[in-house]
Amino acid sequence: MRHSIPKLGKNEGTALLLAVGYVGAVSMLAAALLAALGHTITVAGKEEARQIAVAIAEAGIDKAVAELRAAPNTYRGEKQTQLGDGWFSATVTPGERPGSFRIVSTGVRGEDAVTGTRATVEVDLVLRADGALEALDWLEAR
Repeated sequence: MRHSIPKLGKNEGTALLLAVGYVGAVSMLAAALLAALGHTITVAGKEEARQIAVAIAEAGIDKAVAELRAAPNTYRGEKQTQLGDGWFSATVTPGERPGSFRIVSTGVRGEDAVTGTRATVEVDLVLRADGALEALDWLEAR
């Protein structure tokens, strides 16, 4: 018994080539989408860490204001006070007029200042003799 091999026409391999091309194109689009998604997640994570660092720095401002209300003549700040998953350092400098102060607070989210995300907030404030805030000027968050 003799077997014959069927002869292929001119277009017999075209469907296979189109299928391989289609799968390749879809794979490239999926890879590009996954890369863009990974980048978006990374950027969002960094922004979240920065916002947490700002919140920690703001907490340092709040703590400094409370301490100044209690002891305006002696409180000059603190270093690396733990708060949540980070810490803050606040520096208090008396101003030229009585009861005026500048507070600079740096918040760090993470274990250390080198690898952690940091933000700094500066505030000028004036306390009345009774401890009430007369003026509060939020200068910057960076």
